Order: sequence, then C-alpha cells, then structure tokens
Amino acid sequence: MADPEGSASLISTSRQSQSQSTTSATANSTTRAKGAKRKITPVFRNDPACYEDKDSGVVCPICCNVIESAYMTECGHSFCHRCIQASLESQNTCPKCSHTMKPHRIFPNFTLNEIIAQNKQRSAQQSKLLTESRTTGDAAGDISNIISKLLSDRMDVPVSQVTGLIELLTQKKQCLMLESEIGQTSLVLEFLRQVQDTKKKEAEKLQRELTVLAKDIESMEKKSYTLATQYKPSASLTNGTPTLERITDPQIRRRLNAHSSDLQEFYFNCRGQQLLGDTDCDGVGLDGFTSGMFSFLK
Repeated sequence: MADPEGSASLISTSRQSQSQSTTSATANSTTRAKGAKRKITPVFRNDPACYEDKDSGVVCPICCNVIESAYMTECGHSFCHRCIQASLESQNTCPKCSHTMKPHRIFPNFTLNEIIAQNKQRSAQQSKLLTESRTTGDAAGDISNIISKLLSDRMDVPVSQVTGLIELLTQKKQCLMLESEIGQTSLVLEFLRQVQDTKKKEAEKLQRELTVLAKDIESMEKKSYTLATQYKPSASLTNGTPTLERITDPQIRRRLNAHSSDLQEFYFNCRGQQLLGDTDCDGVGLDGFTSGMFSFLK
C-alpha cells in the first residue's frame, strides 16, 4: 500500500518543478523579445522610398523625394513648395519640428535650389558618360573579338566581318589623317596671320617714318636754299663758291657715318609726335634733333 505522505511530497515537488519551468520559459521569452530588433514601419505615409539612400539635405520630409522648388520655413526647414503649402493648409505647424507658424511665413531657398540643380546636371552628365562608355565598350569588344580570331588563325571568321573591320579601320585612318592635317593647317594659318599682322604694323610704322622724312627733307631743302641766297661774302673773304666738303669738318663727317644707326633712333625719338599722326607739330623736334646731333658729333 502506498505511503500517503510520500505521494504528497512527490506531487509538491512536481508542482514546484513545473512552476520553475514556466518561470524560466517566461524569462527566456522576455529576454528574446528585448534582444530582438523591432520592425520599423515607414514614417511618412508608408512610402518605401523613405528608406532609399538619398541625401537628406535635398529630400523633402513630406513626400520623401528630391525637393522641387525649395521653400524654407522661419524655423529653418526646407520642403517642396507644393508640399509645405498643402501641409500648412491643414495645420499651422512645421511638419519637421511642429513649430507654430503662419502659412505665409515661407520663403524661397535659392541656395538649396541651386545645389539641387547642380546635382541634377551632374547626374545627367554621369548618365550620359556611362551610356557612351557602354556603347563604345560594346563596339570595342566586337572589334577586339574579331581581331583576336584573326590573330589566332581561326577560319570561322566570316568574310563580311573582316570586310567590315577593314572598312572601319580605313575610315578611322582617314579621319586621323584629316584631323592631323586640319590641325597642322590651322597652326600654319594662325602663324601666317600673326606674321601678317606684325608686318602690317611695321609697314604702317615705316610709311609714317617715310612721310615724316619727306616733310623734313622738304623743310631742310627750303632752309638750305634760303641760307644759300643770303650767303653773299666778298671775294676777298672766300676762295670761290663754298662747297659742302669745304665748309664741314671731316672729323664730324666720319662720326656721322660711324653713328648713323644711333642718330636714326635719336631722330625718330625727336619726331615721335609726328610719327603718331599729330599734324599740328610738323616742325616740332627737328630743330632739337639738329642741335642734339651736332652736340653729339663734336
């Protein structure tokens, strides 16, 4: 016959074990629940685009797209103009920070609009370059494949492909030769035009110098004629008609020939205003040159 006290003891022990198991399972469940990541639900209208890797500085917090026509609130947050207008019609608070504001207290964000426009332009350029590189890469791959087959003496290359490759290479050669010739012709033409401009300026300067020389020669001829008519010494004071060789110092003549180039430069410096086209100073500088020349030659 079973012992009543022993049975009671076994029942009590069994109940305690079940209670501890239940407590342990509850604790483990609580621990797992705390350690597990909570599923985040989309914040803005259940829009999956909210989780895309976008620059938060140019994304509208209301529609989660790149801002169009950026407007800024008085609290410093930027939104699409259409989005912030629609939001302020239903509530007079900032959708970002709940700052109380009036619907008319929004202003265009010109700086952000410029940044967004630059980003769009940069993205379009990158897309264009990527498309072009892919197209070029495909064509280059086909050509490389045909050339590899030809170099490996493979006989399965169609004649049409070989003919097309030869025509393509011939056209490329012609283009390169034309580009080279065009470049050379352009450089030679540019050089010749520069030389032409330089020579035109030199010719204009030479023409001005010749004009000034002609006027000065005419002036000195008149002066020489006037002085010659005034020169009437008595026969006892002269040995016949005066000649240039007799009335000039031979040493001065030798210095004149030796320093001809220096005197030319000095002459045109004295006649600078006339060379610049100033017709009111025809005789200015000629007397100064005359006195300066003989002071130098003596």
